Amino acid sequence: MASGSHSDAEDGLMVEFASLQLQDKPDKPPKHYRCGVCHEIGQHFINFCPQALKTGVKTPYQGKRRAFGEYQCCECRRLWQSSRSWANMAQECQSCRIRIYPHRQTPLHKPGGLDKIDQDKKHPAELCEKCTKLGYSCVLHNSKESVASPADEEDD
Repeated sequence: MASGSHSDAEDGLMVEFASLQLQDKPDKPPKHYRCGVCHEIGQHFINFCPQALKTGVKTPYQGKRRAFGEYQCCECRRLWQSSRSWANMAQECQSCRIRIYPHRQTPLHKPGGLDKIDQDKKHPAELCEKCTKLGYSCVLHNSKESVASPADEEDD
């Protein structure tokens, strides 16, 4: 291969890299916003956490089962909650269609043996990274095991 020439794979990577645009970080989050990874208040959204970028830990909860997650879009500031939140998995903002990681997650426990999810409410699988990776709705994923019991938390 002559110097200056590139393989097809290298050319493909260069095209892909060139298509990525480095975006400026958005304005600072609201004063009360706490990053779920480093716990700094009002400094940055979780998507831009320096600690998360170094360690690969993208969410506060690192268990194997689903959790209750709280999200805030760093573009439009939209807030939402989901009982289908997973470790290191994002959900897309319905308005901006960008992936957002939860800034707060709480492990789910079956209260009195009952799962309090509204079964009539449709889960937006097209916005859920877990569903995308599974290839099917995460509602069906480990339905019996996807809610933690207090004893399970030691293992997660």
